Amino acid sequence: VKAEPVIRRGDPITVEAGAKGFAITRDGIAMGDAAAGARLLVKVDPAKPPIQAVALEGGRARLPGWER
Repeated sequence: VKAEPVIRRGDPITVEAGAKGFAITRDGIAMGDAAAGARLLVKVDPAKPPIQAVALEGGRARLPGWER
């Protein structure tokens, strides 16, 4: 059974990263569909390659390896 995507290609999303004492966010556009916990590519800068993120919920993703 395939999980239902919480993020769909073309959705505007916020990518977060942080640790104790700091947090940073960046807006981007999803380059593909992703269920919660799945990885996806996110375009955050038109002049640079997409970054990889982990889907959390609709409109939110986190950089891999950054837990808050």
